[in-house]
Amino acid sequence: MHKIELIYFSGCPHVEKAKDAIRAIGVIGFSEVKQDSLPSESSYRLYSSPTILVNGKIAVGSINGAAACSMIDWNAIPERISALLR
Repeated sequence: MHKIELIYFSGCPHVEKAKDAIRAIGVIGFSEVKQDSLPSESSYRLYSSPTILVNGKIAVGSINGAAACSMIDWNAIPERISALLR
């Protein structure tokens, strides 16, 4: 079973696009991690928003040390996620 996590901060303008990208490849169940509801020491706060992890590997986004917006090519997302699911 694959673990897919969507990490984002409240008000992220791209979170719905990220959810749509995950669903576009047929994934129904995935975890949502809201950064601003986590303790300050949580490692999830180091990711840009949105970030999609597949089995702990970054499919979309980055680690940048603080919550910031991800620069994303939305057309490439389904393939990047699918590649990590193989």
